[in-house]
Amino acid sequence: MTESLNTVFDLPDRIRTLAQEDPDRTALIHIKPSLFGDPKVETTDYRTLSHRAEATAVGLREFGIKKGTLCSFMVPPGEDALVLSLALWRIGAIMVGIEPHSHGLRKVAVCLRSVGPEVFFGTPEAFLAQRVFGWGKETVKKKVLVGPASAPGFTTLRSLERPIPEIPEALDVTPDDIAVIAFTTGSTGNPKPTIMSQRNLTQLTAGVKNQWQLDS
Repeated sequence: MTESLNTVFDLPDRIRTLAQEDPDRTALIHIKPSLFGDPKVETTDYRTLSHRAEATAVGLREFGIKKGTLCSFMVPPGEDALVLSLALWRIGAIMVGIEPHSHGLRKVAVCLRSVGPEVFFGTPEAFLAQRVFGWGKETVKKKVLVGPASAPGFTTLRSLERPIPEIPEALDVTPDDIAVIAFTTGSTGNPKPTIMSQRNLTQLTAGVKNQWQLDS
């Protein structure tokens, strides 16, 4: 059975429910390559994932991020990326996803200029490239460093985690609200922005759930 077209992407609520029902269940397995020896394997349970996401959502609101805020997302797969995604979806902010390795470092500036994000989330490497290539210099007003727990002179993702309310603020989104802006490969010119709505994400996750016969 597929999700109703009138529902919205409620993954933060689903993760929170799983964290309450089965907090020690593994939510994420992240394999990090190592220059020496075997790769490092890190796991995150649903308790940690949900708590960090809800705590981050509170901090992001304090930071000035709200429904509809355009947020450049330069974070590789891992716990921080999933935490940040859930927090932004909780708020109803819009993720602007660009893959520098696919589009090329210089074209990232063109992509961001066409959308105009207000906030830049990135790793230390992304921060360096942002400075060198001027990514989002016309519109980015706030930056959040993802990865280090703390860094002098920078607002880090970890530093934004706040005490969470017993009942998180309800999702304030409609099926037609924009959830993600991604970009085409740019094989025929500059990469072009493509919009994914809350309805699109709902149907995408429902399709994956049905295809793999997932029960949660």
